[in-house]
Amino acid sequence: MASPGVPEPTHGYIPLAGAFAGLLVALAAAQVLCRAAEARRTGRGEGAGLSLRSAWLLSAAALLAIFSVQELLEGALFASGFWVCAPLAALFGALVAVGLAGAHAVVTAAARSFRRPARAPAVRRPATRLARPMGILATHLAGRAPPNPC
Repeated sequence: MASPGVPEPTHGYIPLAGAFAGLLVALAAAQVLCRAAEARRTGRGEGAGLSLRSAWLLSAAALLAIFSVQELLEGALFASGFWVCAPLAALFGALVAVGLAGAHAVVTAAARSFRRPARAPAVRRPATRLARPMGILATHLAGRAPPNPC
């Protein structure tokens, strides 16, 4: 609650931020599907990525930093639930890390399901023979006739 005479910060951007977050999740899902399709087609997976713990710590720190910057811009960092945000950032950071590990597992499984295409059997071509060698005049390859002396 704000003090009397002090206006509360407005959060009119929340619907726009929710739509943006939904768009980012849809793009991430599309990226995972594209990488899995490529891994299945080529047989090449991804490299070893971050460990689950590292991904959790990095994503939790990023979420906490985003919240802190947003609240600092509004001028109410410690007044608007910073102490509640830290455990929530850890929880949502764990969800992000599990999602990254799941995406890595999907791409790895798709790369393992790669099968080389079967080679087509060699086609034997019949040997071609000329029936009889033809003279140069019969093949129309002779040059022009000598000039007429008259």
